[in-house]
This record gives sequence, structure tokens and C-alpha cells, in this order.
Amino acid sequence: MSLFVGILFFDALQRMFRITAESEMAKSGQGQHMGDVRTETNFAARKFYAQRNTYLTGFTLFLSLVLIRTFSITLDLIHVQEEYAKIKGTGKTGSGSESDKDKQIAELKRQVRDFETLKNQAKSQAQEYDRLADRYNKLAGEKGADKKA
Repeated sequence: MSLFVGILFFDALQRMFRITAESEMAKSGQGQHMGDVRTETNFAARKFYAQRNTYLTGFTLFLSLVLIRTFSITLDLIHVQEEYAKIKGTGKTGSGSESDKDKQIAELKRQVRDFETLKNQAKSQAQEYDRLADRYNKLAGEKGADKKA
């Protein structure tokens, strides 16, 4: 449609320039007899119609381009809204996985607590082993001293 209106616009421009040139030639006296009032009125009317057609087709061309651009922007907006709805929909299903994430976090916290408990038990056992080893060495040293004496 814009192509057709564009062709009409350029045709109206060409016609307006041609009529303006004819009018200027007639006024300068190079053309036919310009002294007649009917001839002047005829040129003025033709020039008016040519200008009117140029303005109308130009405005129609502009509005058709605006309409096409508005349509494409609206179409892009619809696509973006559909994508947003899909993303938002996956976000809602993701909230169901929030409980899974909470369960995993609780499980990991329990494992960390168990690890800390195990670490404390190992530390206590190491201290007890060292205490018993020192006591054993002390007792073994006393028995060895009795044998030497």
C-alpha cells in the first residue's frame, strides 16, 4: 500500500513542478497569451489542484508509514509480553522447587552440624589418647626405673 501511495506522491510532485514551470513560462511571456483572465485562472486552478494532490498524497504516505511502524511496534510488544508470560510461568513452577531448595538447605545444615560433632568427637578422642599415652609412658617409665635399680 505504501508503495502505491509513494508512486502517487511522486506523480503529484512531478505534476506540480511541471505546472509551476508552465505557469512561470507563461508569466514571463515566452508561452501563449497570458493576458487573458481565463488563462490565468486556469493556471491558478491547475496549480492549486496539483499542490492539493501533493499535500494529500504526502500526508497519506506519512500516515501509512506511521501506521506500519505502529503495527510493527505493537507486534513486538505482543511478542515480548508472551515471552514475559512464559518466563513468569516458569518462575511460578520454580517456586515449587523452592521447597526442594529449602529441603536441600536443611539437609546441608544437618550434614554440617554432624560434621562439626564428628570433628569435636575426634578432637576429644585425640586428647584422651594423648592423656592415656602420657599416663602409660609415665607408668612404663617407673617400672623401667625399678628394673634398673
